[in-house]
Amino acid sequence: MTEINDPAIINLIAQNVYQTLVDIQRINPSLLKEKYRQFPWRSRQADFIKMLTLELSETIDIDTLILKLIKLLNRFINYSFFISEQYKNLTEKLRQITKISPNIELSKLSSDAESEQAIAILLLDLENLQLDIATENFIAQVCTYPIQVKIAFANWRQMGKLDAELHSRGYDLIHVPAGKDNADGKMIAVGLSLREHYPNAKEVLVCSSDNVMTNLCNHLLKKGLTVYRVSRQKDGLIISNFQTNKTHKYTLSQLPALPPLAECLNNLRSLIAAEQNKNKTQWIKASKISALFLEKYKYSLEKVAVIYLHSKQVKDLFIGNPSIFAIHQPAPDNEIYITVFNSKNESQLIENNSSNTDNSKITQPLHQIIESSEQLELALVSLLEHTNKKSSINSIKLITIAQLGILFRQRYNKSVREVLKKIGKNGNLTKFLQSSGKFTTQIINQIEYVELASDPILTLNSPTALEQVLVKIFKSLTLKSPQSQIPVETLSGEFHKRYGVTISAMMKHLKIAGSFTEFLQSCNTLEIKTSGTKSQVLLT
Repeated sequence: MTEINDPAIINLIAQNVYQTLVDIQRINPSLLKEKYRQFPWRSRQADFIKMLTLELSETIDIDTLILKLIKLLNRFINYSFFISEQYKNLTEKLRQITKISPNIELSKLSSDAESEQAIAILLLDLENLQLDIATENFIAQVCTYPIQVKIAFANWRQMGKLDAELHSRGYDLIHVPAGKDNADGKMIAVGLSLREHYPNAKEVLVCSSDNVMTNLCNHLLKKGLTVYRVSRQKDGLIISNFQTNKTHKYTLSQLPALPPLAECLNNLRSLIAAEQNKNKTQWIKASKISALFLEKYKYSLEKVAVIYLHSKQVKDLFIGNPSIFAIHQPAPDNEIYITVFNSKNESQLIENNSSNTDNSKITQPLHQIIESSEQLELALVSLLEHTNKKSSINSIKLITIAQLGILFRQRYNKSVREVLKKIGKNGNLTKFLQSSGKFTTQIINQIEYVELASDPILTLNSPTALEQVLVKIFKSLTLKSPQSQIPVETLSGEFHKRYGVTISAMMKHLKIAGSFTEFLQSCNTLEIKTSGTKSQVLLT
């Protein structure tokens, strides 16, 4: 059998994957994720192939290589690619190159690797069965593994705004022509090839009340998957385990029932306001609010956070709604405090609190506190990701820098310039975006636009580029360090964490000889200070 860690084989695999992406962009760009549809693939051929060979260079067996390729392609390509002719052609070529059998058995992997990679998949015939967030989270509890892939089938022109809602909940949407059984047929077709497309899948939730899905469930069961059939009856929900032949019926009263999120937030706001009036103070402990909320409304804030935000942190309810709430944490280990945030008493919050001894140290809401360039960068990334998520249905990926500034002020009640001045930085939003590797700016018709930068690993194509990245990492790690130096292993570890490859592998990729320490000594902007057996990095 061909050795897959042979550099020539790895390079040939990378060439084929690259060519597939170029062909997709030319023939059917809708298969690419939005941010990569206009990506200059042809001019970045060398960078991409080097990146891919680097990620695959340490692969020791065929199964792991396939898993890495699927994970890589998921960065760039929508799910619909994996049921396309291009995908079939690619896998056939790779099998020829590596002499892989069409039926790869994941059992060859170690049990630890299998457990780490295993996922569950949810298939939903939306024309037959609709799942709200609460019910979806409820049925997910039957799975052993996390649901990482959710696919919904429907004629979206007939489903109103459900496409936008499901997209925001992480579903891949597959459109089918109008017709009684078209969604069934497409769902069965996709389901029959799940094993090929997702070799690390262990469980499948088939959500449809149509009896025709029984054949699909039996097929998946024969492929070694644990299959759950989810269907509705008038009085509730039925979940059938095809492996154990056990069926559980849940009445409507047993299913999770929560008011809409807006109603939950209004209840929460009313509760906080009542507690403020009662105690004559603006700031209330989060733990006390949670307890009072559960006592009064008979459902917990934790449940609201899990169902509507997919988060286990109650504080995310407050952070995610800055127009309603403000939060503050005097110190990292202290209790979190909450207040209702409104225009009438905004200017009086601090003044009113100063008379209360328990809260006298509280000065401003947590969501307004940005104390470093790194925190500002993360805040702007969060805003862009949120905007992209909301806009993806309309294929919008660029927003103006002015719009980003407005969004920042709406969330944090300060301008970016004010925050930069506070943290001791000169300049404005545009200059800050241009100085960060996480953003790409461009001018179209004399208007400045911004978007999240493409995969940063593609830009590391020279020793100079690597040095610049290491300097950025160094500066972010030493923002609050009085010594302004860090251990060599800390810098290399942070690089691995951010870029997903080891520094030694990157040096090998760039053909940099010697050790990491020797490379740092050769840099113009970094130097090494050695004390005994320990080496520290600092700026020159």
